[in-house]
Amino acid sequence: MIYALLYISDSMVEGAESADAVPRIVEVSRPRNARVGVTGALIFAESHFAQILEGPQAAVEELMASIRRDPRHRNVQVLREGAVPERRFARWSLAYYGPSTLLGDLFSDSGDSEETADRITAVMARLAAFGGGNAN
Repeated sequence: MIYALLYISDSMVEGAESADAVPRIVEVSRPRNARVGVTGALIFAESHFAQILEGPQAAVEELMASIRRDPRHRNVQVLREGAVPERRFARWSLAYYGPSTLLGDLFSDSGDSEETADRITAVMARLAAFGGGNAN
């Protein structure tokens, strides 16, 4: 069974700090995710993170516990989680796109978390399919 989880969070990484901090998150996450069998995608859009994690449920839940403790994240909200028939990001231990001011609208509050989750998932899938950002 593949377990998938999509969360968004407010970024506590500000301004110039993000130029170093976010690439470091990606650098550390890729080998860790590969080691535990997790794939996924991350978007950083100035004031927010969005990430899809997919893999064994225990590994995804352990990574989420770590993210919730990480001081670079605030207001972590799980928008969608559960079993999925297959991985959407099977080729990437962590596809990454960011930082981007162009993606800020992804996080606009429509009041409908399913709509927000669908919008974020669709953008991540398109970026990963085209090798957008720094897919790996």
